[in-house]
Amino acid sequence: MSAWNDDHFEKLGVKMKICLVGSAGVPIPPEYGGATELHIYELARNLAKLNHKTHVLTLPKKSHLTEEKLGEVLYHRGGWYRDNPSRAYALEKHFSFAYFVFQKINKLRPDVVHAHSGIAGFGAYLASASRNIPFVFTSHDPH
Repeated sequence: MSAWNDDHFEKLGVKMKICLVGSAGVPIPPEYGGATELHIYELARNLAKLNHKTHVLTLPKKSHLTEEKLGEVLYHRGGWYRDNPSRAYALEKHFSFAYFVFQKINKLRPDVVHAHSGIAGFGAYLASASRNIPFVFTSHDPH
């Protein structure tokens, strides 16, 4: 029997603190579109059902909430948000979100980080590497 199977963790009562990192494209849960964001939303809900402490790092919504609990999942919202973005805003948004991700992972110190986008994933990787936190990256880009 592997030391890493679910039964082993159940007997020990050990659950993980998992941090899922979204993209700088659409807030999670998505109000429209956002297949990657919908995937992260469902993954977070199901991890929480298994009693893992689940954190999602995502963009703010128009309400400008910085933290929001939906069910048993805690959503941390950060990065820049503008109602009337300029063309340069896309780059600003990506890098401000990556910086937010880096800071938040250093504060949360999860057991594992699972990123789902490139630029934010780079911020997540840097934070994970600096803290020796296991890092997983899932690319949703078909290229």
